[in-house]
Amino acid sequence: MKKELTESQKAIYIKIKELLNKYPKPDFSKRMIYTEEPAFLELYNLMQEIGDGNDLIPKTKLFVKKLLDEWLRLIESLQSANKDRIAEELNQSSNDNGFGFSSMSILYELGCTSFRNKLQEYSDFIENKYDLGRESA
Repeated sequence: MKKELTESQKAIYIKIKELLNKYPKPDFSKRMIYTEEPAFLELYNLMQEIGDGNDLIPKTKLFVKKLLDEWLRLIESLQSANKDRIAEELNQSSNDNGFGFSSMSILYELGCTSFRNKLQEYSDFIENKYDLGRESA
């Protein structure tokens, strides 16, 4: 007999699924790199709700820890990058040494893509384990 998801576990799954559906792969990465945008705020709020991951079902022993660690690295990187971006925009006369936000944005997008893939992996795991693919989100 399969164990059922708790209401909070199911609510988290649905919010992850809705976010993934709302922002497909290329769009997700391009929009999430701007931390002041509503798209990033949705992701940030979701991750705040997930908190320490107690309402996530571990795919493996380390999966939730890796997901949360990746989130912390991503948000730290994006916050730093966006400070640089804002400084670049305010000081347009400075020459670009190749390490500014605009030239490094592809790396930030890759970080967002990697994190989105982790969320997708989690969503797929829950759908398969609990047969949720047809009934929600």
